[in-house]
Amino acid sequence: MLDDLPFRPLERIIPGTLSVVPESSLTSSPVPKDAHRTLGLWSIRRALIVSVIASIMLLISSWLFISWFLGSPPRADPKPLDVAAQLDLLKLVFAAVAGVGALVALVTAYRRQRLDEIASERAERVQAHSEKVADANIHDATERRVTELYSHAVEQLGHEKAMVRLGGLYSLERLAQQNPEHRQVVTEVICAYLRMPYGPLSEVAGANPGASSLDSDARQEWQVRRAAQEILAKHLRKAPPGSRLQKDPPDPPDEWAAYWPGVTLNLRSAALLEVDFSECHFTACEFGEARFVGQERFSGSVFHCTARFAHAKFEDGAAFDGVDFFGHLSSHGAKYGGVADFRNSEFHRQFHLAREEFTDQAWFTDSVFHADARFVNPASPRRDPRFHAGIDLSGARVLNTSEVVMLPPGWATEEEEGNAGRSIVSEGGDQFRGTRGNYRPPYPRQGQRPDPRWAS
Repeated sequence: MLDDLPFRPLERIIPGTLSVVPESSLTSSPVPKDAHRTLGLWSIRRALIVSVIASIMLLISSWLFISWFLGSPPRADPKPLDVAAQLDLLKLVFAAVAGVGALVALVTAYRRQRLDEIASERAERVQAHSEKVADANIHDATERRVTELYSHAVEQLGHEKAMVRLGGLYSLERLAQQNPEHRQVVTEVICAYLRMPYGPLSEVAGANPGASSLDSDARQEWQVRRAAQEILAKHLRKAPPGSRLQKDPPDPPDEWAAYWPGVTLNLRSAALLEVDFSECHFTACEFGEARFVGQERFSGSVFHCTARFAHAKFEDGAAFDGVDFFGHLSSHGAKYGGVADFRNSEFHRQFHLAREEFTDQAWFTDSVFHADARFVNPASPRRDPRFHAGIDLSGARVLNTSEVVMLPPGWATEEEEGNAGRSIVSEGGDQFRGTRGNYRPPYPRQGQRPDPRWAS
């Protein structure tokens, strides 16, 4: 069997292993015997011999060429050399010896220079390798520290004391702020905490969460959940809150340092208490079957994705005024217990309602629709939403005249001048005009000047 193994010079196979080890690593001497071969150089003896032979051959060749070119002198009887000729011959010998010595010095200097260059290159490679190893060690140490902090913060979220849970939330926030690659994981942990069941929701609904009807643990848990919601909202804003409400808003600001771009929210079936996501930017979100207790606000937000609110329950008012919906609004089966405020919102994709229930008024005043606007569907009336207190569509517009518009009873469209679009107007009846009982102007959309009343 050993005859079948391929021959490998300077290598041998260790019995009982599958690795091939260089022979030099098995010797007791740490330095190879022929170091010049390792460096890719000739030995000094070989270099000198080759240099001397090459010099002699060059001199002989030069002498023969010159003799042939000038013509060889005729042969004559040799005469004894005089003193001057002997001195000249001696000078020639000294010159030849000096030339050989200079050649030896040149070869030695070249070899020393080459060794210095190889040593410098090796030192640079060793330094680069050491720096790479150091960076890897620093990265590993950082990852271990991040993992420890993350594990400790998650353990704090499961603590029985509310203050410890708050500490865990803020530790996770700090961890994500300093390590962008972990922001999505931290966001998912906070969303998972908000998806956990919260027992006293029935008592919180319609009452002050600090009321005496709640025990101390429930009030403390309410504060923890509110802090979790504020952390999410803070890092979904590209600018400080309220920046759109300035009297003379400046140019759109750069992204806020606290903004976490690209994070995904999964708050399906979550219990949200007086949540405020105003002016937030959503790239991917899920609020299906969520329960909103207290006044919730999405005013001035931007949905770059499908806004998923299917079968969500809004115990009190729902503020979606000034929202930009660049994706679909999917809210079929949702229940709005208070006023549903969609004033001044802009829908860039197809809009349609299906089985929503509006217990109180529904405001779509001054809304803008870029595609289909289907509030009802005559072909499937069982899927129509129910407006118990009416709907206000005054001032709403449909920009594309070729899109399908299906409006509830009492509302119709009329063409605008210059084929700029269609306006939604009231035909009378039971539908009310204007947002009765509301004195707050609608929130401005992104890039829109605010109502002057906001500055007062």
